[in-house]
Amino acid sequence: MGADNIYDEEMKLAVNNLLALTEKGTVMWECDEYLPASFMLRDELEDTSTDHITHMVTCSCQVPGRCFELEIDEHIEFDETESGLLGAKLSIFDEDENLLSQAEASMEEDTEDEYGFVPLCDAIFRRSGEWLNPDFFKYMDERSFYPQKGVTKKHREHPLCRLMERLMNERRIEDFHKMILDRPFRELLLSE
Repeated sequence: MGADNIYDEEMKLAVNNLLALTEKGTVMWECDEYLPASFMLRDELEDTSTDHITHMVTCSCQVPGRCFELEIDEHIEFDETESGLLGAKLSIFDEDENLLSQAEASMEEDTEDEYGFVPLCDAIFRRSGEWLNPDFFKYMDERSFYPQKGVTKKHREHPLCRLMERLMNERRIEDFHKMILDRPFRELLLSE
């Protein structure tokens, strides 16, 4: 087994242990940054050819001797495919805030989750009521779902945009997260 394989196995073990501790409620995640769901035009994003509905979360937790920071970037492409994508980056720091290791991956619908980020993100979002600071809700209330100029009536009236705006207004971030990779759940929400 090569060094890369050992490193990958260590990161998988770390993610799996964090998942178990999160599900038990042994570790408490804190939300360091939350950018609520919003519609982003393609010319405002880097390296993309489609418009997106997106949100981003950075959260962290502490265990003795270690700090874990997880950056989550989720979006749905606003095109004929309406593909979902979850990007995650886990950074592990020591007590002095020195970076010890880091892993990142992007998962689309029906793709392999190399490190086990999807179940960890699911567990974190299920507990979002515990870690999402009420001040973030104030920020959400002041922010428009359409923060940019140039959004057309066609965009605003699209069922997916109307659903996402409703989820943001109702503060249903767990549902937003779940529907990214779960198309049947997305269809269920669209039928509400």
